[in-house]
Amino acid sequence: MKSPYRSAIALAAHTYDLDPQLVEALVLQESTGKADAFRQEPAFWSHYCARDPRFVDQEPRRIASSYGLMQVMYTTALDHGYRGQPEGLFDIVTNLDVGCRILAKLKRRFTTPDLYLAAYNGGPGGVTLPQPQQYAATVLSRYQRLQAGTVRA
Repeated sequence: MKSPYRSAIALAAHTYDLDPQLVEALVLQESTGKADAFRQEPAFWSHYCARDPRFVDQEPRRIASSYGLMQVMYTTALDHGYRGQPEGLFDIVTNLDVGCRILAKLKRRFTTPDLYLAAYNGGPGGVTLPQPQQYAATVLSRYQRLQAGTVRA
């Protein structure tokens, strides 16, 4: 399966000097290409957000969740310059811009796709953990299939 958002993905990827097919592979892995994808992370709230003064009186489900095509965590988006409401991350252009901005920053830090993709999934401190490494391998496999024209969601 190819994403129906290929042109938007390509534009965002080029803006941040990323390979559009790699970004598309990440999109397909994160959300299966669904712009309305949403995933709540309750443990993230209790570990990182519950005592953060920025989120006093905020709904945990809105704050500790990932949104849209690239499944961008709201708190991570804030850390990378996003200033909107969590639901604004459902906007395709916004989501791809913020997600690609995050990925580009990780690419500059980690340089190889297996490491910066693992960091996208598990955070910069999680690149050597098994789950982020498996995630990176899966995205890279999908990327190779996209290049060969044989990808499936």
